Amino acid sequence: MDIKEEILTFINREEETGALLITGKWGSGKSYYIKGLAKELNDNKREYLCVISLFGIDSVASLVKAVKECYLEANSTIFTKTARKIGKVVGKTVDSGLKVAEAATGGNVAVSAAQKGFSSVLSLGLLDFISVKNYIGRGKSKRKFVLVFDDLERCKISMIDLLGAINEYCENRNIKTIILADESKILRNEASLKKVTWKDDEKEKEISIAEQQKSAENYSEFKEKVVFQTLKFEVAYSEIIDAMISSYKESVAGYVNFLHCNAEIVKQVFRESGYNNLRSIKTILANFERVYSAINEAEVPQEYTVKILYNFCIVSFETKPKIQSSKGDCGIDEIVEKYTSGIGNTNRFKEKYDGEGISIYSLQQWIETGRYEEKAVISEIKNIFSPKQITDKIKVLHWSIFDLDYSTTEKGLKEALRDAYDGKLDGMDYVGLIDRLQYYRLYEFPIDFVDYKKLSEGIDKYEERLKRDGINKNDNIIIPYQIMQRANKDTIPLIEKLEYIGHNCIVWAAKLKFMRAIQSKERRFYALDVHWLEAFDDELLTAFMREYYEANNAQKREMSQYLLNLDFIYEFDFSNTSNQLEKEMKGSAIKTSIANFGKLQEEVKSQAEHETDFITKMILNEFSGNIAEKIQQLKDGLEKITKVNNDNN
Repeated sequence: MDIKEEILTFINREEETGALLITGKWGSGKSYYIKGLAKELNDNKREYLCVISLFGIDSVASLVKAVKECYLEANSTIFTKTARKIGKVVGKTVDSGLKVAEAATGGNVAVSAAQKGFSSVLSLGLLDFISVKNYIGRGKSKRKFVLVFDDLERCKISMIDLLGAINEYCENRNIKTIILADESKILRNEASLKKVTWKDDEKEKEISIAEQQKSAENYSEFKEKVVFQTLKFEVAYSEIIDAMISSYKESVAGYVNFLHCNAEIVKQVFRESGYNNLRSIKTILANFERVYSAINEAEVPQEYTVKILYNFCIVSFETKPKIQSSKGDCGIDEIVEKYTSGIGNTNRFKEKYDGEGISIYSLQQWIETGRYEEKAVISEIKNIFSPKQITDKIKVLHWSIFDLDYSTTEKGLKEALRDAYDGKLDGMDYVGLIDRLQYYRLYEFPIDFVDYKKLSEGIDKYEERLKRDGINKNDNIIIPYQIMQRANKDTIPLIEKLEYIGHNCIVWAAKLKFMRAIQSKERRFYALDVHWLEAFDDELLTAFMREYYEANNAQKREMSQYLLNLDFIYEFDFSNTSNQLEKEMKGSAIKTSIANFGKLQEEVKSQAEHETDFITKMILNEFSGNIAEKIQQLKDGLEKITKVNNDNN
């Protein structure tokens, strides 16, 4: 007998019994299933199932109120009439010749409530007059009223009081009562217990560990007095997933049909995950609808959409969300953070998942941070799955290495390497390429045509291109820890270079902004969103001295103040990095800044000596003194960084 038959048999049994307990772990689908059954029975005007979540309920009074509200809603027609009767009693205070509606409009609260219906009855406190029975309706419309209490383990009422209240309904009032619970949470061992705290009307409340231990003991003792039958929730996940898809209310046309056509993919990844949490599937289906919309806009062929869905399910199961932090926000709107394929790629879970998936970096970022960048998703998908041609190069850089044959891999890799040697890849593609080279070596692919020296020179060309032309959304490089772990002697120097570029591409973009500001005729800095630069290099020194000499006094003061307020050291934690290149480049940049600020000071001093205007001379002398302070600040910073670096070596 399946669980539905067991439930219906319990409900229709005439013999008075205790409650039916259905147990199952969180996420097993028991709540979803019972709500679906309740909708089916209620809509067909059979037994009426009233499902009440006990989550957060902390008093018997609150529980009783929830039951009465549910009963009132189920039997609204009868209780609206009851409210009218009460309204008539209260209505004696008004002119007996008035109609009930007139009394309501005249200010009689009770009668007004009766006229307005269910919500007004609650506002009057008329629940006190309601007696919950084991049926609703009258005559031919009479139906059994069934109580379903969900989330027993999350209720904050003491177990004795809670089971006593439930027993009042099922034994004393003969109301068929079903309880849903995860008994493992109630009977968990002492080591797993933690003090539970919450706020109620701004008052701190808590359940101590001792109270929880006592509650578990009470549950074991009183359960047998209240519960007549216990069922373990064992519904085939396939049925629940099908039900989820069938009942899904789509916002994007065609999405439910797509899910129906590919339900077996969803079931496969759920089975392979081993997590048995159907609640996650519901979340995944809801989230992927946004992806489906982006895929439609990018005109991706259906065969690839299925692979994206498969990988999206894997990443959703296996990735723990990270808290989004605003620290270090560069303020450059056009940069969209994207992650490489360390987790998003199905390679990492090859032993666990057998299907074919395609990773999308921007979706990985969304799952990790909770921040969905629709433009970035569409742009990346279009870039990968352009209808005009999905090249072997794109497949090598973005698809799982196990989804390609060797011929495609060899051809696509050679094409990708040609662009990489010329500095024509973007940052994310360089990271992806290097990680694939690491995988090829790890799995002993017969690939012997990679020139790592040319690849290093190509990254140098890519760096110069960024400094000259600026960055785009694919150049904000983040290298996951998993890629670092797979590094070998040939890829470590390349990863260090890319990590250095990733940390500094923002300040290179800031330098371009600053250069444009000082070279403009207006020389306006008040709206300039630049706070730090990598170095006060030769190019900046030359441009600044030329424009400063031509500027009027107001512009001179603004230019000097802005320059001296820029941070050329900006925090870099040398104690937590093994990137030797990063350390060397940082030290070199500060030394360059010190040297060029010295040259600037000498030039300003020379101008001051030959200046005949008294006010201009004062401005120049002040600037010269402030430069000296800046130089000392940079020297102190360099000394600190050098010391930390030496201590770690």
